[in-house]
Amino acid sequence: MKKIYKLAIIATVLLVLPVLFMNRLSANSDQISETKVPENRTIKIYAELLKDSTEEEVDAYFRHSDDNDKIIAYPGGGYLTSPDGKGFSQRFDKDGNEEILFFEDDSVSATIREIKEYLKEQREQQ
Repeated sequence: MKKIYKLAIIATVLLVLPVLFMNRLSANSDQISETKVPENRTIKIYAELLKDSTEEEVDAYFRHSDDNDKIIAYPGGGYLTSPDGKGFSQRFDKDGNEEILFFEDDSVSATIREIKEYLKEQREQQ
C-alpha cells in the first residue's frame, strides 16, 4: 500500500513538471531525427517533448528519479516510475478508453538513463 501511495504522489508531482517545458513545444514541431527513430514508446515521447532541451534541463526534469528507474511516459508529459521495473500503468484517454501498459514491456518502458542517452545522441547530431 505504501508503494502505491508513493507512486501516486510521484506521478502527481511529475505531471506538473511538463508545464516548465511547454514553451519549448510548438504545434508545428520539427520531426524527430530521421536517422534514428526510437522504437520504444517512452523514448519516442521524450524525444519529442524534450528535443530542444539542454542536458541541464533534462537532468532537472528527471531530478526526482534515479537514472536506473524504469518509467512509462504519458503523451502529454509526465511519467510513472517503477524502481524495481515491475507493475503497470492504467490510464484513460480523453475518450474514456482504458490503456494498460506494463513496465516489463521493453517496447513501452525505458530507464531514465536510456532516455538521457538518446537525447544526448540527438543533440550531438544537430
